[in-house]
Amino acid sequence: LKEGLVFKGGTALRKVYFPDYRFSEDLDFTMIKPLTELGEVQIHESLGDVCKSVYTQSGVELTLVDFKQTRDELGEEAFVGKIQYVGSRGHRAGNPPRIKLDITFYEEVILPPNKLPLLHSYSDASECKAVIAAYRLEEMVAEKLRSILQRQRSRDIYDLWYLLKIHNRELDKELIRKVFQKKCEYKGLSFAGVDDFFKPELLASHKFAWEPSMKRQVTDLPDFADVEDDLRHLLNDLF
Repeated sequence: LKEGLVFKGGTALRKVYFPDYRFSEDLDFTMIKPLTELGEVQIHESLGDVCKSVYTQSGVELTLVDFKQTRDELGEEAFVGKIQYVGSRGHRAGNPPRIKLDITFYEEVILPPNKLPLLHSYSDASECKAVIAAYRLEEMVAEKLRSILQRQRSRDIYDLWYLLKIHNRELDKELIRKVFQKKCEYKGLSFAGVDDFFKPELLASHKFAWEPSMKRQVTDLPDFADVEDDLRHLLNDLF
């Protein structure tokens, strides 16, 4: 299973790039092997095996409580799983917390993934070592840009702002533009210019959802107006 999964999204940024990055409840992966090579049943069984292995090695009880296909177009499949966990100290009152797992086959990974060590700053770090295939930062930026053209998720705005503002000098801008163009072509999207990212109806939606959706994930959440202003300048420089 690990040979086909490429880690991406906010959790990937925190666990393989920036240890102090925002929290996220989702684990997002793109599968680079076709479903014909790795069937739905095998994915389901492999995730169950991982849960058992984690419990054996750490005492943390993981249970795959839900796994379903959410998209069935040939070559563009997607799956969502929910993993319930109980720590070594047992379960407190209420429902155990869950992690959402997204696996998509309908993204094209343009750049060779980076193979990076897991960032794990806890007392068992010496026993919790792994190397994970993850999107390059340029690919993450390009996919966030493409995502913003299609959907309204505040975390895409935040991640894009963070990468372009805080890590601007580390990024290959020409590479971002090329990958973004290919991702738009793959999805059949047109892009006329930077104004496409700032359509009034999209801005209104992001502004409304900004604090409710992000304040639990980011300790010092910047004001949306400041983020919007920064992104206008950063994206005009990029394009």
